[in-house]
Amino acid sequence: MIHSDNPTYYYAEVRTVTRSTIEFPEWFPLLKNTSITTTSEQNELSSNAKKIITTIQSYKYLSENWDSYGAEKPILPTINNAISLIRILDRTKQNVFFTAPTPDGEILIELKNGTKSIEFILSHENDIQFSQFEEVKCIGEGIAKYD
Repeated sequence: MIHSDNPTYYYAEVRTVTRSTIEFPEWFPLLKNTSITTTSEQNELSSNAKKIITTIQSYKYLSENWDSYGAEKPILPTINNAISLIRILDRTKQNVFFTAPTPDGEILIELKNGTKSIEFILSHENDIQFSQFEEVKCIGEGIAKYD
């Protein structure tokens, strides 16, 4: 659970059939005024993206209760959603700083820019939860929907 005194809540809707577009809010400088569109075409991935995708793919080998506190392992649709986001971010030269499975079977993906960061939480559902931090303070959060 993320706690903040007064976070700003953003909602971005993303719809597509063969394309996926995410318009990011202006509050994250790395993605400011950025609209990301992907198609089914396979573009060459950066070495960072390949490394992150390999890490995310390894989550399918986790066992249930992988953290010994009852954690669920990410299911294949969650893994695929996370890999899709990595591909989107890579097309705009956004390097992923960190990724990890969460105890709820979701996948966390973090970007950093100095003292600012944005965290994406992906599940098997058609949404991406995101939170923006300035150092350790949450200053904005929201959900991006996609089809």
